[in-house]
Amino acid sequence: MELPFSRLLKTCAADLVDESLWSAIGDFQHDGDEVRVSFKQVMDFHMLRFKSQSHSSTILEEGCKVTSVPRPEVIYNDEILRKHGLRDPACSYHLEQLLAPGDVIISRTYRQAFRERWRNTLSQTALLTGSTHPLEANRKEVTSKTRLVTWRNYPTAGMSTMAGVPFDPLTESFLTQVGSEMAWLVVVSPDAQNPGLITVIVGLFVSASSFPSWATSILTKMVHAMHELFQARMKEMKSISSSEALLKEDQSLYVTLSLRTCPQGRPLLPRRAPALPGEDAVITVTGVGSAHRLTTWFRPTGTFSLPTYLSDLLNVIGCDYVQVFDGLEGRQLVPYQAVLLRDQWEQIGTLFNDVWLTHRSAYKKLNCCKHAPTISDGRQAREADKPLMPAGYAENEPTSPYSIAVRNTFIEVGEEVSQSGTSQLSRGLSC
Repeated sequence: MELPFSRLLKTCAADLVDESLWSAIGDFQHDGDEVRVSFKQVMDFHMLRFKSQSHSSTILEEGCKVTSVPRPEVIYNDEILRKHGLRDPACSYHLEQLLAPGDVIISRTYRQAFRERWRNTLSQTALLTGSTHPLEANRKEVTSKTRLVTWRNYPTAGMSTMAGVPFDPLTESFLTQVGSEMAWLVVVSPDAQNPGLITVIVGLFVSASSFPSWATSILTKMVHAMHELFQARMKEMKSISSSEALLKEDQSLYVTLSLRTCPQGRPLLPRRAPALPGEDAVITVTGVGSAHRLTTWFRPTGTFSLPTYLSDLLNVIGCDYVQVFDGLEGRQLVPYQAVLLRDQWEQIGTLFNDVWLTHRSAYKKLNCCKHAPTISDGRQAREADKPLMPAGYAENEPTSPYSIAVRNTFIEVGEEVSQSGTSQLSRGLSC
């Protein structure tokens, strides 16, 4: 079954922390830790859940929080690991695609020392589900492609959730189960009563319509094997997930841009072709920036968001390779903010500043005004009121308290209002 990420996975992650939703299978001991095992049916498959507690020192270095662990694009990226003299003892990684901050597709190859342990774990899964992927039969290396997603402060503040879903090369899709490899969720949170303990809840997606009584012993062996594997991997990743160098890498990976000061309507877009229907204002500008041939500008219509606007602008000036995101940590930002990779933003900085100076001239000439929009990269990301969720996840779609309304030639950005009744707007870096 193909998994809708932001819908089903987020629902299941929230369910993992709710004790009332699960049918108990039993408890067992592992390295002195008690592991509670339960399950629930989700659509046409089951989720297995095992919950345990560990001393935080076995997973994280002192002072490191579960919500500050670097995103997967950092810790599952061999290029970055080598840069800081780090190495995952179990796997080598290749970052295939960055879909959004904290949402990546990676391919990994298990190192020789880890392969047998991984094969033994998968064999327990195959016994339970009766499924073996055709490509698993005679392959010499255990290589797989996975989509990894991290949500910080989810399901609640202080928690961290990671999801992994295997890729099936035969159907070219991400599924709940590919052969004996299953999709999984891990929710990690500090213990509310004992700060020295960390609660780890693992959810596994098993493509089985039911668990017959004869499968109990196999199920127990599989849970033992999977729990041991997850615990071992968290311990192996301790030095990487708590690395000060990677924490700094993660913190500086993205830049948040904010649109400010739009006194006479939304910003303009350049064009290099005749005007199209719907372009309600076209202005020709000469002088600054004419070297880039951006002498014709228009005001686009329709719903405005900074990520969409920047994507359109970057496409026109030949920077379509720059990725522009509208959210962080699985939550959508207010519509006047956008997120970019810092490296890409710095690469195009000189060109963008020159183009924006031209835009400034065009905007002032079109509107006969003294001020023009600014874009600042020094402001904190501001999330919309509710998490980013697609249709069907909740009864009512989330509505942002931050609205952008266009009234005649004015653009109004709704924000909190101070006690004096004035909007709390401050100027960013003028461009």
